[in-house]
Amino acid sequence: MKTYSEEEFRDAGIDFSVVEQAILSSKAGVLRGLHFQDDLKQSKLLTCLEGELWGVAVDVDKNSSLYGKWISFEMQYATTVFIPGKYALGTLALKDSMLHIAYGDKYKPERADGIRWDDSDLSIDWPLDGKPIVAERDMGLKSFRELMI
Repeated sequence: MKTYSEEEFRDAGIDFSVVEQAILSSKAGVLRGLHFQDDLKQSKLLTCLEGELWGVAVDVDKNSSLYGKWISFEMQYATTVFIPGKYALGTLALKDSMLHIAYGDKYKPERADGIRWDDSDLSIDWPLDGKPIVAERDMGLKSFRELMI
């Protein structure tokens, strides 16, 4: 499975090169996010290695015509999705899953930010089957309105 080609990205007009990589493992029901870096530079290339995930990307660029809008996507084995840095990312593991993430910019803890997954202004329609498993860190994230004003 080929997950990245610099030439194909360049030909598509996408400025992306891999700076860091990580593997993220989640049990079914784990919900992560919505995460982004506040400098809006950390693009992500996601590849599902195992299981099934539902993802959401929220435009957090105040200068964008899509500001505050979100799009969802499903991922299964070998599905690859590119998320530009101006989007917050959230994932829900529908089954036990493993996700490979290639980052286009270094992780900067001082720039790490996020929006609550259940923010009422965004009204994201998560495909939940019961109560999700959410990290304490993610439960403490601000609302879209608090973060973006």
